[in-house]
Amino acid sequence: MSLWKKDFEDFKNLEGAPLDRPAACPPELLTVVNRDLSPSSVSVLLKLSLVHLFSSLATLTICPQFGFRLLGSGHGVMSYFMPLGSFACFFICGALYFGSTVFAAVFIFSRPEWRVFHAKFLPFSLGLTFLSLIIFTAIAQSFYTWLAILWVAGCLLAGYVFLKLLTRLKLPHLAEA
Repeated sequence: MSLWKKDFEDFKNLEGAPLDRPAACPPELLTVVNRDLSPSSVSVLLKLSLVHLFSSLATLTICPQFGFRLLGSGHGVMSYFMPLGSFACFFICGALYFGSTVFAAVFIFSRPEWRVFHAKFLPFSLGLTFLSLIIFTAIAQSFYTWLAILWVAGCLLAGYVFLKLLTRLKLPHLAEA
């Protein structure tokens, strides 16, 4: 037996050695670790919904969506987009609207939550985007199909681009997402 191996065996056999541990982990600990490392899709969707609610409120203060603005009056940043045409304006407004949700989520989600969001991006994004579209349509009481399609396309494209870009940047808390 080599000197290194004998030294290691002697260390392991010491009483009160730091390698002493319980025979089995308590089930409560395993439950907590499993919940933290493998969040459910429902919990991530609920958290994303809250992030979306607050980012929507922030976005609606500076950029009206379908003519609805939360605070203030006027066109906000929409006045910079309108010279590009109504189609471009709706696309950019949708991109700003849902892109802000994904941007905020990257700072709020843990690495396992971001992984779930990354894996379920399309259903989560479609659900929140169409829910928002229904609410804006009800508030604005008008609906223009092409503009709504461009708005949804802007939401989904910006969300996807932010998702991929922010994942690729390997922010410290998402390093292995």
